[in-house]
Amino acid sequence: MENEKKLEQETDFRRGNLEKVGGPIALEKVRLWTNNYRRMNDKDITTSHFFGRGVIEKILRQTGCAGIRMHYAIDDRGHKQLILSGVDRFGKDQLPHQKNVLNEGGEHHAVMALAAGDDAGNDNGFYDQSWPCPETKGC
Repeated sequence: MENEKKLEQETDFRRGNLEKVGGPIALEKVRLWTNNYRRMNDKDITTSHFFGRGVIEKILRQTGCAGIRMHYAIDDRGHKQLILSGVDRFGKDQLPHQKNVLNEGGEHHAVMALAAGDDAGNDNGFYDQSWPCPETKGC
């Protein structure tokens, strides 16, 4: 069943149906996998990140957004972070002021009109500042 679902998702990806990628996971598998992660890492390691509904909805409201990509990152202090970005139906990160165009080979690619934002926190379509666990309430 799992292999069938994976094959279906790969087909959806090739057809540009990225909205269908992902699916439920059994609670027992969640426990097993998260416990594996905790066992394989230091006890002080970040185990999750919380993003508010407003950020998620803002990303999904972007024109042409088919889903969200989560980029692993290390910040200036050496702490693990997640950076979220919208993804278009071609599987490309949605960048500010981009247009999808066909190249000479008939493949879609993004063309940037402006740089991707700045360090002052201007909205550029990428989001961080999540609440990491275990450093915040409720985790």
